[in-house]
Parts: sequence; C-alpha cells; structure tokens
Amino acid sequence: MFNLAKKLLKKISLPIVTTTVLIAASLGIAPNANAANKYLVRSNANPNLCVSVRGQRASEGAQVELTDCNANDPTQQVEFNPGAGTSIKIDGYCVGHTNGLYQPKIADKVVVRKNCDTTNDWKNLDRSTFSTFRFTNMVMDVADARYVSGTPIQMHQRSAGNKAQSFYSEPIGGNSYNAPSQTQTGKTVISSAFEYEYWIVASYADFLNSIPEVRGHVFNAIIRREIVKYSDGSQSSNGWKSYKTFGFYGNDEGKGLLIDYSKELNIVQSILNSEVNGQYEVRKSNISERRANWIINNQQLAGCDPKDYSKRGLGVRCNCVTFATRAWYEFTSHQEDFRAVGYFSKTPHDTVELMRGKTEAKGSQFVDNGKKWE
Repeated sequence: MFNLAKKLLKKISLPIVTTTVLIAASLGIAPNANAANKYLVRSNANPNLCVSVRGQRASEGAQVELTDCNANDPTQQVEFNPGAGTSIKIDGYCVGHTNGLYQPKIADKVVVRKNCDTTNDWKNLDRSTFSTFRFTNMVMDVADARYVSGTPIQMHQRSAGNKAQSFYSEPIGGNSYNAPSQTQTGKTVISSAFEYEYWIVASYADFLNSIPEVRGHVFNAIIRREIVKYSDGSQSSNGWKSYKTFGFYGNDEGKGLLIDYSKELNIVQSILNSEVNGQYEVRKSNISERRANWIINNQQLAGCDPKDYSKRGLGVRCNCVTFATRAWYEFTSHQEDFRAVGYFSKTPHDTVELMRGKTEAKGSQFVDNGKKWE
C-alpha cells in the first residue's frame, strides 16, 4: 500500500515539474538548481510590470504592488512551489493579507509578513503559462485593473478570464535578467539598471471655474526607466514610467500628504505620453537611485505635518503649493526656489508662471542643465 501511494504521488507531481521545465525551455532559460523556485511574477495585462514590495524594501506589513520588472531586485524574486499549497516568499518575508489569521475579504491588501504561520496555504492555480494565486476563497488582484507602476495588489473574488488576476511566473536563473525579449532578440542580457528623474509638476486652473486661480494643483513626482544592456554592446529601454508621487491636500480637503495618489500617477504618465496640453508645467532633476530613495524616505523635510496639515514653526497651514515648492527647494539643495510663505501667498497658477519663467531663462527644464544628482 505504501509503495502504491508513492507511485501515485510521483505520477501526480510529474506534470507540475514538466510544465515548469517546458516554460523555462521555451524562453531559452537554463534551469538553475540554486534558484529553481524563484520567479519574476509578471502581470498578464502588462508584462513589463512585476509583483514586488513597495519601496523595494521588505518589512512587516509592507504593501505588495506592481512595479517595473527587474530580476536583480530581491523584492521581485518571488519564491513558491507551483501548484501545491505553499508559502510565497519575497526577500525572506511571507506574502499574506491585512486580515491576518482570518479569511481574506474583498479589497484586503496583500502584504508581506515575517511570521509565515498563517500564510502557507497559497495555491498557484491552472499550472499553465498564465495562472492565478489563490488564498482560501480569494485570489491576488491588481487594484482597479490599473496596470501602472505602484498599483497595489489586493485580495478579490476570482473571476474567470480577468487579466487583473492573471500572472505569468518566469523562472529566474542565478542573478541574470531573463526577459521574454531575450529569446526574440537572440542577445544575452548582461545587466539592467534604472534611471530616475525628480519632478515638480504645476497645473493651471480649470478656466471654466469662476475662481480659476485657486483650482490648480502642484505636486512632486519621481519617474524612472529601465535600461537593459546586452553582450553585443547595445541596450534597450521600456520607456519612462510614472513611479512615485507626493501631493499635499490641505485643510479644505482633509487628506494631508498622499503618496502614490492614482490621480497624480496618471497625470505624470499622461505627460510622459504627451497626452496633455499646456496646462502643466514641469521642472526636472536628473537623480541617482540613491537620491531617489533618499527623497522617498525624507518627505518630512518639506515641513508639513502629514496628518494635521500644520506647518511646523511658522503657524500657518500647508497646502499643495507650500508642500511641493518647499520639497523641491530642499531636494534640489536650494538650487531653485518657488516657495510660498503663507497659505494663499502663491497659487498653482503663480507657480506655473514662475516655473515657466525659469525654464525660459535657463533654456532647459532641468536643474543644473541635467547634471545627475547623486
């Protein structure tokens, strides 16, 4: 009886292993014994986006999200065993949801946790090229079906054929970058890295409004693009993408500091895609990855309390203009100053005009003529 059970188990597990090997072979990826269970988990709807941890830093309760694919990023190296009930691990942390020990609910965030005891029942369904990740009665789902970098992953009821719940698990071999395009070009990818820019974005008001000068908006953003280098000396990029945004919504809207607000992420991507008119003015700073991370982690330098909108030490309120212009001033090492002193001392309209004047005077949208800030 015991021998029969072993034979049956062997027969059942064989297709799972075969499927994984065939997928890897079809991509021209050699299996790697040291990283056999590590994958880039790509979105079916946008294969340039992969499952990752927000901020490229795994920590207790950190949000799982989509970001631009980079197999060298440890927070995109997803570990799991296809098919079986298993833990899914990212950079030493286990993937779970915000409802903890309980059954997940619709729109519960997918997060990483240090304790794996309650996160070991994921199942990678379908066992084919595209698959879903199920936890009890729910599956991983791209929030609002927004296929842009920074979109959070949530739990949701499974819906057949829904691309927001469909992912492709691409095996990773060693530390090399294994993109699907590798087999199409016949080239060997030797490295990949991101380039970054920091922006201040100001918009004119909606002039259909009776008080246009108070209807615009100012916020900050980081964009990035991935540069892939090949063994023949050539390189390619998937283009600039909206990565992070920082916008302050003051006392009148009761939101405070919003990071990665979908409206602002979409505005930046529309600017990058040349889909907007002259309503927006942008000033740019060419920055390193190190400086990008420093900016992300030091928003408090703008001097606005993210909860009660008060401006530290000055006794006045913060709004979008005060926050964005002060952040720009600090993060460009005082090179450019569009700061507002009081709550209504400068409007978004004023900021657009100041930024436009600076660009015309310098002949460039870039601070320091595009020199990279380390």
